[in-house]
Amino acid sequence: MALSTIIQTSRHGSLTLIDGTTPTALTYSVRFDRGDFSVSGLSPDMCEIITFAARHVHIGHAKGAPTYPTLSFSLFVTDYSETSAGTLQDFLHGTASTPYATRASIANDYDGFSCDIRWDADTDADGTTDNTLTFEGCVITSYDLAEADDGVSITVNATVYGDGTNYVSGDITIPMA
Repeated sequence: MALSTIIQTSRHGSLTLIDGTTPTALTYSVRFDRGDFSVSGLSPDMCEIITFAARHVHIGHAKGAPTYPTLSFSLFVTDYSETSAGTLQDFLHGTASTPYATRASIANDYDGFSCDIRWDADTDADGTTDNTLTFEGCVITSYDLAEADDGVSITVNATVYGDGTNYVSGDITIPMA
């Protein structure tokens, strides 16, 4: 496959949150996202770098503790809770009487809720996904509500803890250290 000549923009992407329900995961397709999805903290080794110096002279460095990427995105708010289709807050909180009341965590080694967050891009506008990245084992660390003239929005912040093997899977794979 040849390299694309189409530069990806915010109009190409979509976000989906995926829980750990088996055999069929519950998903929430983010509605009215602002196109500001962002990931930081990715690196080739996904670990801290320990620097060794003797008398102010660098003598070496080594891999240290694992590091964990973070991500964020925001969306415009239409409803805070809705019983037939469900909202982002319903997905995150497992709100009773919504489709997400029985949502399950992805991680078995965490006593809170975690989910995968998948970013898909249709770069050539043909209705098919051309690129996919799944951020594995995400814990939503906070979400913030903001009122503005251009619309009320929620910003979601998460830490990517991985699935035991990878932090990211899909078109690129970033293994855990």
